[in-house]
Amino acid sequence: MDILGLAVVGESLAGLFILETFFEEPQLFGTYIALSPTLWWNAQALVRGADARLRAQPRLTGTLYLATAGDDDIGDAGKALAAALRAAAPKGLTW
Repeated sequence: MDILGLAVVGESLAGLFILETFFEEPQLFGTYIALSPTLWWNAQALVRGADARLRAQPRLTGTLYLATAGDDDIGDAGKALAAALRAAAPKGLTW
């Protein structure tokens, strides 16, 4: 089976798990979908480390969907994660 055909999705705390898996084991799935991930967890450690983690994987490919809702209390953290993606996402990553 072609790994690029596999996707994983999670919402809230499972969305945080999706993002952590994306950063730790990006080759496991071709598409990662994180809906309203719990970005505040652990003092926003995932958000604070996103830029460095992206820059450490210049050959990263695949797709990352990140969606937030108006009532999920992650507005600023979601914006910070999007800023890290804009600044450091490798060219092979679609997000």
